[in-house]
Amino acid sequence: TTATTTTTEEEMFRYPNSGHVLYLRVGSEVRGPTCLFPRRSSGGDLLRKGNVAVARDGEDGVETRTGDDDVEVVTVPAVEGRLLRFEGNMLHAVPRPTDLWLLPFVSGVGKTDPEEEWGRSVILFNTWDEPPLDVGSGDEVTREDDGESEGGDYDDDDGGSFSCRSREEWKDTFTMMRQGSVVGTGHCEKNGDDSGMGAMEDLISAKVWLLGDAKRRDHFNRNVKLKAPERLRDALNESEIVSRILLKQL
Repeated sequence: TTATTTTTEEEMFRYPNSGHVLYLRVGSEVRGPTCLFPRRSSGGDLLRKGNVAVARDGEDGVETRTGDDDVEVVTVPAVEGRLLRFEGNMLHAVPRPTDLWLLPFVSGVGKTDPEEEWGRSVILFNTWDEPPLDVGSGDEVTREDDGESEGGDYDDDDGGSFSCRSREEWKDTFTMMRQGSVVGTGHCEKNGDDSGMGAMEDLISAKVWLLGDAKRRDHFNRNVKLKAPERLRDALNESEIVSRILLKQL
């Protein structure tokens, strides 16, 4: 999570209103999902007992309830041209390798070449109600138009070009509403029964790795140990469909 700090009586974190990931190029061998933890802002939050939350999937209005020891994770596969937007204080991560959280140990560095197979190019940007502190602003770029949202081709300063489709051509994949509700719009899989986790399903060990120092992690250790259904592995390796998985606190 991108955050700046300000000090009054104690240090506090400031978060953007929304975070965004725009997936530009995704190699043929890359999964690289962005994993979101709704209602969790830090690694320490993954270990705290939360209030019961309700998720509503699809137009049929089927409700899924999560318990106090459930940790919800939404996996969003990297798809070229996809734009992901999420609440700015939401804990998020991109495990690399894809099954990092399920491995007993990791050694070495993941492949990066050739780019057409292992490249992952994204644009990350945030929107703020108030500008972040101590961050200089670049030159303002404006484009004269009639205010309509139109697609088209544009040239950049280096002589290259890029194109975009009009907003009307965009397709919603999965919408996460505020106040903890989750609304699927056709491409979300719950990956299980109404609880999001099979009642008799065996759980496997999972370690969610954290970035930052202990204060930023809100946790002494560099990872948080949880229990996960085996279908988490499938969700992490999914190439397109957004999935919702419930992990369990130990």
